[in-house]
Amino acid sequence: MGWRVKRSHISEKWFVVFSPPELWDVETARAVGGSILGHIHHHDPRAPKPLVGAAVQQGSVCSLQWSPGEDRLASGSKDGRLSIWDGDFAACKLAKLQRQPLVTMKQPSAVKKQRAMACSCFALFTTVCLVLLYVQSCVCGEAEIFGGKEVKAHSMPYMVLLLHRGQPDCGGTLLSSRWVLTAAHCTDITEVRLGVHSIKKSKNDKSVQVRKVVKTYPHPTYDSYTANHDLQLLKLNQKVKQTKTVKYAPLAKKIPDPRNGTTCLVAGWGLVNDTTKTMSDVLMSAKVDVMGRETCNSSKYWNSAITPDMVCAGPQGKNKTQDTCKGDSGGPLLCNGVQVGVTAFGAKGCRPHKIPGVYTFLSKQHIEWIKETMRKPALSETSATQ
Repeated sequence: MGWRVKRSHISEKWFVVFSPPELWDVETARAVGGSILGHIHHHDPRAPKPLVGAAVQQGSVCSLQWSPGEDRLASGSKDGRLSIWDGDFAACKLAKLQRQPLVTMKQPSAVKKQRAMACSCFALFTTVCLVLLYVQSCVCGEAEIFGGKEVKAHSMPYMVLLLHRGQPDCGGTLLSSRWVLTAAHCTDITEVRLGVHSIKKSKNDKSVQVRKVVKTYPHPTYDSYTANHDLQLLKLNQKVKQTKTVKYAPLAKKIPDPRNGTTCLVAGWGLVNDTTKTMSDVLMSAKVDVMGRETCNSSKYWNSAITPDMVCAGPQGKNKTQDTCKGDSGGPLLCNGVQVGVTAFGAKGCRPHKIPGVYTFLSKQHIEWIKETMRKPALSETSATQ
């Protein structure tokens, strides 16, 4: 193609075109939300030094359209990881540009054909996107309530608003006087607000309780590439008082796996408009229908990316106009009045579509981890763990 390296910084996005890249082959690979991991073989030992590349930050989950025989870009690293992109992909929240080989995959032998699905990049602030080959918008962030309705004020008193650098970032559930359950990809949460209905009014609302986060406990086996075990517990600096607007929501001892077609409820303060990117000022809720894992794992939807520790739910049946998207990650998935999951990630865009959202299922093992973590002694909790 005769490409040459060219970088330009426009509107906080990097646009990159480069000279003919090296050819690599995939020995073993697996599709994980668009990130292809595996061992790589370099076919040309005389190849020049690596061109400009970028590492995918933790929490990036993207599913792309793989078309056999088409060229696409890939970056390989010495530790055996290989990431492949086409024009729909943007690597988000880059701390800096790194030097790695940029290559084309002419015949990716182990890469399965996937449908164009999503780009949910787990970052909301100070985002820089590296866009390869041509301009594409980068969707950074997580789940929001779209097409839902405002809940009755304080009818969900266990809902917690999580703040990152003073700005609303994620949702959570108040489990006890000092513990909040949220998603592991909700990082750098330093403060929470309880008893909030309107974000704007919460600053002057005397019934709202504000607490600092003194320690964070992401699930020990959380995998940012697969988004598996996307759970986190936040320890608060002081006890929360139960009032009419603030109440605990203890987890059930055993949570049944929701059946296909079950109508569930999600809630949060996330975006309500994917055009203006404005978050809701008031707490919103939406109804979503559970999709069985086997169906959700088919090539039509998430293509083998769904694990037994995940639940798929989205706009189906009577709830085709409601869904989750960006801003409400970490909030609860409630089925039959019981929290069965935590909002994890969803498909590109905020308007309801056929691809269901994905939630971390509160399995027996997850509940045991939550209870064990909440029993930890209060040691060395003078500052938040980042």
